[in-house]
Amino acid sequence: MNCYKMNVKSNRKQFRANVCRRAFTLVELLVVIAIMGALIAMLLPAINTARESARKMQCGNSIKQMALACLSYESTYHLLPPACNFTNNTSGVLDESNQRANWIILVLPFIEQKALFDEIDGMLKQSGINVESNSATSKIDATITMKSCRETVISSLLCPSDGNNRNKYESAGSGGFTGARCNYGANMGLGDARYLYSDWGNSLKHGVMGPGKTMKTEEMIDGASNTIMLAELRSGVVSVDCRGTWALGGPGPSAIARCGYDGDAKGPNSRNDSSDDIIGCDAVKALIDLDQLKIMGMACYNYSSNIQATSRSAHPGGVQTAFCDGSVHWITDGISVGTSESDLGTWDKLILPCDGFSLSNADF
Repeated sequence: MNCYKMNVKSNRKQFRANVCRRAFTLVELLVVIAIMGALIAMLLPAINTARESARKMQCGNSIKQMALACLSYESTYHLLPPACNFTNNTSGVLDESNQRANWIILVLPFIEQKALFDEIDGMLKQSGINVESNSATSKIDATITMKSCRETVISSLLCPSDGNNRNKYESAGSGGFTGARCNYGANMGLGDARYLYSDWGNSLKHGVMGPGKTMKTEEMIDGASNTIMLAELRSGVVSVDCRGTWALGGPGPSAIARCGYDGDAKGPNSRNDSSDDIIGCDAVKALIDLDQLKIMGMACYNYSSNIQATSRSAHPGGVQTAFCDGSVHWITDGISVGTSESDLGTWDKLILPCDGFSLSNADF
């Protein structure tokens, strides 16, 4: 009996000793936590890179779908949609007061938004295409009272990398409205948007989708596979910033223009002080100073019209583009940009459909 009690006591002591030996000290616990923290810190950049890679791929898929919608429009109407239309395309005043239909409104039926297109149909009547004069017009009430339609968020127009594209545009212009955002813009060309209607015959100025003017892919001398149709846009960083607004025409809101050798919007993600000449930039700079806008890659200059804007993205190092054959290409910020009509860079040549230069994928 005594032996049994002694064994029990001995076993209990041994058990307590084992329990004590298996426990962590506070120092050991802190060391483990520190190691786990270091491992997480090392893994986070890789995780973020993987997430951005997925977002970039999704963005590429979205811009491809928009390009295919434009090609479907061309198949139906025998011309690509115009980037924008205004009450008087030749006036040089591209502001909200004389807005008509832009390219996104015109392709709504081709991106499964027929119901939204039909809502707008009260003002946007049947499109009239004049193939002989190579122009396109859309009958739409100049005042555009379709405010509720403009507020509609269209997910296929949004790049997941842009953290501002869910914040809507608040217009302070004539007949102010609230506008949902977009991240894809039409290639209007390298000329000042105010004069592209009259400059459409200049092969060193016009793009593929202009103000009241457009073209067929078969007319692109350089080839559809060598010409940008659509390029990324960044949504405005504050509500009064009109950039990236789908139902608003012109460079900045839904197009790019004068973003190469001519002007100071030199290529994708330009950080020049006044690289985007847009309506309402002073209101933007009243909320965010120019130095901060430059750091953000969203500098601008106040103008009475939206006349100049380059392609911008929230992806590090470049922009997604869709070419006129429906293919998608990543263009880096370091792509060469020309200095004059006689010194075109690779970016300029990709914007211009009839400059006479054919490029291979190795060039960009």
